Amino acid sequence: MILLLLILLLLNNILLSNSVVVKYDSIINTYSYSNIITSFGMAKDGIITINYRLDLTNNNNNNNNNNNNLNEYYLLMVIVTQSQKVGWYSFTINNNNNDDGTIATNILQLCNSPSQSRYNLNINNNGNYTYKIPSNDLYSILLFQCYNGNPLTSLKVELDVSLINIRPINDNNKYTQFAIEEVMVPRVIDAEIILYTIFILGLIFQLYMNKRYVKIVHFFYLLTLIFMIIQLISRHYQLNEIEILGYSSIKMLLAYNITSHISNVISLATLFIISLGLNFGHNVLLREKKFGFIAITSYFIIGFGGACCTEATDQCKSLWLVSYVMRSIVLLGIIVAMNYSVAQLRAIIINSAWAPSTPWHYHKLQQYQIFRFIFLIYLILPTIFITIQSTLFTWKDNWMIFLMTELLTLFIYLHVGINFAPDRDDFFNRAFDGTYNNRERID
Repeated sequence: MILLLLILLLLNNILLSNSVVVKYDSIINTYSYSNIITSFGMAKDGIITINYRLDLTNNNNNNNNNNNNLNEYYLLMVIVTQSQKVGWYSFTINNNNNDDGTIATNILQLCNSPSQSRYNLNINNNGNYTYKIPSNDLYSILLFQCYNGNPLTSLKVELDVSLINIRPINDNNKYTQFAIEEVMVPRVIDAEIILYTIFILGLIFQLYMNKRYVKIVHFFYLLTLIFMIIQLISRHYQLNEIEILGYSSIKMLLAYNITSHISNVISLATLFIISLGLNFGHNVLLREKKFGFIAITSYFIIGFGGACCTEATDQCKSLWLVSYVMRSIVLLGIIVAMNYSVAQLRAIIINSAWAPSTPWHYHKLQQYQIFRFIFLIYLILPTIFITIQSTLFTWKDNWMIFLMTELLTLFIYLHVGINFAPDRDDFFNRAFDGTYNNRERID
């Protein structure tokens, strides 16, 4: 359960909650309901702009009927706050499951329910509508066809919806295309890029100074940080594109999804190698190690297919679900390998006679016990964050949950870098193996 919540929260951090520029294109021929924008955070004096193009066509190409049918359509654009949506719209729509027949039964109720603003779209014409936000809230935009019209006709609807928020007074740019709850996300990403850059430079210096004691896992760890900063840079450019255009292009979305997935795979592989401890590179736990690396490889292949998805089709949803399952299996494998390493080190210390290498085993045991404790915190804290978000924070503070989750990830990387840094084994053995000769005495 904890692993599932962790994965859902990580997915929430990867995806932006809403697009600020929405293009809607559909053909309507019966009672209908469409959710154009869902729960987008708007500040006071923000602006919603809707450009629409409507074209009434007749299936039997009878132009005389076209003019007669113009008055038989009643297309309504509704802007509602979160409380209005929950109180007047969500229950009816969700319980009807958007079924045309049931929607038709309740269409008069839906078309006449309270709203923040409503606008009748002019049939067979182009136009625009601008609405200035009166107060901070989560806003949704709904589209209803409130009258069925002639069964032989269909209405082609094209909408371009743009939402712009007001920035603080002392900000250089007056407007932003982000929702209120996301306006701080770009600054968090920029700060992370700086921190991870310093982190990587410090790690390279440490590896150079202790190059005699560097192991293969240290290079995996360096690669993990490099791909982490590549992921953050791609996210930075994606957010910058959204700020300028109001949406993310497919090319930039794919770049971020793929770099994010590769970063996740490398980080999981590194943690799995670290968790194996003394067993990595030895002929023990062969079946478990093989299963773990097969799970990582499967997660990479299936997740890569999911990362290439730009729309929530049934195939893409299946790929996402399977990749989540594979990721959960890898996390479970890390826990099992970590527990085995701790148990193995304890058995060596308890069942072996004192030897010059005993202090080194004590040191490794302490490393893995701390690592296990920190990793369990890493799994549990996202659940606590969700509880905090639902009980203490409002929707305006969602960016703080994002910040807390990113700081948690940074803390894990920092801990791994410090706890498993290259060290000299002889420091723990020299007092007992005869290599340390204490010739000086303190009087």
